Amino acid sequence: MQNQSIYHLCDSVDQQPEQLELELIVVDSRHARRNLTDSLQAFIEYAKLSGSKRYRWYYSSCTKMIYTALGFMPGTKKENMKFAQVSQLIMAEDVVSQALSDAVDRKMHYKKCFQYARRQLKIFLLKESEFKYQKN
Repeated sequence: MQNQSIYHLCDSVDQQPEQLELELIVVDSRHARRNLTDSLQAFIEYAKLSGSKRYRWYYSSCTKMIYTALGFMPGTKKENMKFAQVSQLIMAEDVVSQALSDAVDRKMHYKKCFQYARRQLKIFLLKESEFKYQKN
């Protein structure tokens, strides 16, 4: 399904390259968010079974954690972000998604899962900033 929308975008000859690039990144961001949502859903089920009483807050807490780590204002819409910001958001959501999945697979205590995801995000951002520094 996702590939069909990408191919449809690529078939549009009249589009400016920048517009096409932006639309492709939006498709990627939706895919990354869907992966994060799937990981969060599995984590929430795991947390509920483990006795969590605050599981309803995990979606918003996760989004807030990612946006804060990236330095975005809460409630910032992707449509108002620059290309580089959306790219960074996609990578951050993938890191958190994978970290939550790993934590659940390792059967970590549910309170530690979120901390583990936060730590993995910080490590990713640190490595990314080091890479940018070395590049310049």
